[in-house]
Amino acid sequence: MKIGLDLHGVIDSEPEFFKEWLSVLSLKKVEVYIISGPPRPKIVAELEELGFRKGIHYKEIYSIVNYLKKSGVPMWQDENGNWWSNNRDWCASKARICNKLSIDWMLDDQEMYKAAFTNIKTNFTLYER
Repeated sequence: MKIGLDLHGVIDSEPEFFKEWLSVLSLKKVEVYIISGPPRPKIVAELEELGFRKGIHYKEIYSIVNYLKKSGVPMWQDENGNWWSNNRDWCASKARICNKLSIDWMLDDQEMYKAAFTNIKTNFTLYER
């Protein structure tokens, strides 16, 4: 089984719970992918700061920003250095990443992504803390 988890609003909302749960999933050979918005280096740094480690808590990280840049989607940065694109491309990218990786289940706290998951195999679950 392959699962995808969002960082902001999911993992960072209950890091101790997720560290324990992901460690157990790893022992059960469940592949965990972190699929979140910021550039990959920022996701790595935030996960490390929370105590998450590749190979123990997750298999790999995928960034929406990196995916969209590689796909040639027009993007821009705001005054705080955050990357943006139009909502349609941004929301669809998470589902496209999941589809490409054959993710079975995606857990995210943002309902805006849900519609993009209707025509793919990945089950989308809204995380409500």
